Amino acid sequence: MSEKFRPHIALIATSCFDTLLPLYKHLYNECNVDLYCFVCDRFMAHPSFDLTGYQAGKKTIESVPAEYLPEPAIRYLNRTARNVRTFVFRITLTSYATITYRIREIVNPDNYDVVHLIGSSVIYESFLRPLKRKYRLIVTIHEADPYRIKTSVFHPKELIKWAHNKILYSLINRADYITFFSLNEKQKFIHDFPESRGRCGIIKFGLQETFMHYDPVACGNSPGHDFILYTGMIRQYKGVEFLIESIRKSEKLSKIIFIIAGRDDVGLDIIELPNVTIINKFLSENEINFLVSQSRALILPYTGASQSGIPGIAFMHFKPVIFSDVRGLDEYLCDGYNGISFMSGNSKSLENAILKIYDPEVYNSLLNNIKMNPYTEDLSWKTLAGRYAEVYEKILKNETKNKHYNTML
Repeated sequence: MSEKFRPHIALIATSCFDTLLPLYKHLYNECNVDLYCFVCDRFMAHPSFDLTGYQAGKKTIESVPAEYLPEPAIRYLNRTARNVRTFVFRITLTSYATITYRIREIVNPDNYDVVHLIGSSVIYESFLRPLKRKYRLIVTIHEADPYRIKTSVFHPKELIKWAHNKILYSLINRADYITFFSLNEKQKFIHDFPESRGRCGIIKFGLQETFMHYDPVACGNSPGHDFILYTGMIRQYKGVEFLIESIRKSEKLSKIIFIIAGRDDVGLDIIELPNVTIINKFLSENEINFLVSQSRALILPYTGASQSGIPGIAFMHFKPVIFSDVRGLDEYLCDGYNGISFMSGNSKSLENAILKIYDPEVYNSLLNNIKMNPYTEDLSWKTLAGRYAEVYEKILKNETKNKHYNTML
């Protein structure tokens, strides 16, 4: 970014603290940036927030980070914390109009040069304006699933999903620039929206550097220092059921300890699998740090992916990753270099990949590569924040190919 160029940025997101805090912290040194986090009360269990003081009768809470963020996050943010505002709200039939009005009052996009929306949420409806806008709009989309973006079939039981799709579709049509975390997601998006080709880019998902400010503490479930770890939400596309079924079928894998840690949304069956432990809950950053540091390797048995934050955690702890060959993961992980790949859905291939991790020669080679990994620089949030800042400068100088700056929003 030019030395004299210092735009006023509104960075807006809903409960994405793993990526938001590092991006904001490093953007703070490049731009005049404010971070607004709108957190629905149904995510109150998320470990990034200390909401013990939340008053159940309130519709909205406005705060500074010192009230709601844990001490390690405040230490990480350091002096930049003063431009962060966190809002806790609940969406109900009686309060949604109130919170929408309040958000419009608090965050007036026309006071900013650039409004940057991270992810997608029904709360973004609050930022739509009926008149011409003065600011530029950038949207970072986690997944370019054409069904989520383009197809909206109304059904009373799916009202929120329908509204979400409509709002997201509106946003991407009006955005000056759209970023994705992987080439795979960008290609899927452009296939369905070829007119957006000139205003799309890739800025990858960075290392989880905030985690290094948390002290690992024993969570009471670790069997030692030599287990394979899956951590994260347990959802259909993440392939955890396939992993368990593969363990069940394999005599060789029955001798290896596995820990599956994360809230179970699919109802896993681990009956008669004494070598598998499930920790069914949201894990705190302390617990994640502890489990990753004690593990031999992390595993991503995904059947589909846009990206994953897990490699960023693994690399911070110098751990290799066992990963399926689905598109998206291969943009962060390289077979034989910082992890071992297997064919998605193939139990024998998965077994071989796990056994390779227990080959001392292979394992030591992976560790040496990770310790010298160029991703540590390429995926640092300082580097990535600089790339976002370059996008801000380009769209403010009308340097993107498709100019939508007079679009009605």
